[in-house]
Amino acid sequence: MTVHTGFKSLFCRREIASEVWTNLPIWFLFVEAIGILHFMVANMPAADYEKAGHALSSYAWTTVFPLAWVVVFYAIRARDSKRLSGLGTKKYLVPAAIAIVPFAIYWWYRIFPFFRFELAPKPLVGAFRSASTPLDRAVHRAFGLVGHA
Repeated sequence: MTVHTGFKSLFCRREIASEVWTNLPIWFLFVEAIGILHFMVANMPAADYEKAGHALSSYAWTTVFPLAWVVVFYAIRARDSKRLSGLGTKKYLVPAAIAIVPFAIYWWYRIFPFFRFELAPKPLVGAFRSASTPLDRAVHRAFGLVGHA
């Protein structure tokens, strides 16, 4: 196995894949946190937030808990790494980048709102109301959707 010592080598494909595979549970928390935020910012209709009486930004706090674990994990790893000891504060770039991602997602949709794809409940429900096969008709009868075509 090749040991990379330079800063640029930390970002090669093999190192990134190895890092993700070795620490898969912590990366799951990262994907979960970012997924929740991205779904809430990009897909939830703005009117639903207004109906609930809360601003969209108040729901962004749901990503803080899982994301904090990831940032702390990588900050401690960077601090204790012998391999990164000569890099000074550069060794904290990865934890800093991880911490910035939620703000980048939030501001991306604030600056470019036309990228939002708001889910509309009526078309989604309507897609399940048309029964074209016998199995579909049986499911519709079981869930009381008969006559909603």
